[in-house]
Amino acid sequence: MKAVISLGLALALSGVAVAADAVVVKPLPAGSVSASDGLAAWGRISQVVSHPRCSNCHVGADNIPRWSGIAGRADGKHGMNINAGASRIGAEAIACSTCHVTSSTPNDKPHAPPHANIAWQLAPVEFAWFGKSS
Repeated sequence: MKAVISLGLALALSGVAVAADAVVVKPLPAGSVSASDGLAAWGRISQVVSHPRCSNCHVGADNIPRWSGIAGRADGKHGMNINAGASRIGAEAIACSTCHVTSSTPNDKPHAPPHANIAWQLAPVEFAWFGKSS
């Protein structure tokens, strides 16, 4: 929850309004935000999107989700030789939802598959940020 609030705050500070069904960019007047304030807002956004719970599914065209940050694995590929395929949802072999839970209830066990109130799939390749620097 804290990460979601931080992301929302960082987006608000950067001039992005978040609606229930869309993100609307409202450009700020030139010079109204200093470079240091802009970089600080980006730093907060970067902390959220680089967290393993986010970046593990924001992978490239290899369609292989990651298990980073678990049991000291810095850059581990998802276990069980999982590949989400061209569908990015695993429809070609094993769907993400086979193991991952679609639920709005909070996670209560460490290292359990995260709950999300969305359909499970990898992010589009255009939104890949796993392993990228800020």
